[in-house]
Amino acid sequence: MYYGVDKYKSLREQGYAFEKDLEEQAKDFVKEWREIAPELEIQIDKETRGLVSSLRPLETRITQLAGDSSAPTAKRPHVERLKAEVETLWALTMRLEMGPIRWMVLVSNRLSHDL
Repeated sequence: MYYGVDKYKSLREQGYAFEKDLEEQAKDFVKEWREIAPELEIQIDKETRGLVSSLRPLETRITQLAGDSSAPTAKRPHVERLKAEVETLWALTMRLEMGPIRWMVLVSNRLSHDL
């Protein structure tokens, strides 16, 4: 069972006083989490596969540029284009990452407020 629920039960068995509704809130949280966790995992896996497939061509181009013996001025347009693509991928990664983080903060704040 969820750590928080067991912890409350253990504390109560040891004679410590606390609000009984905390145990119910922990159980509700576990129930809600179990309902949404599978879909979140599927979405994370999907987004991860997309990011990995976007990263592979960039890695190849970086390797090619590193092995290119052309003059730096000749490489500049390729480097600038690659830099822009990496920044775009970075921005996408951060947007995807912030989604679950914001959700977790929201849930955490809700639990803190309810406690």
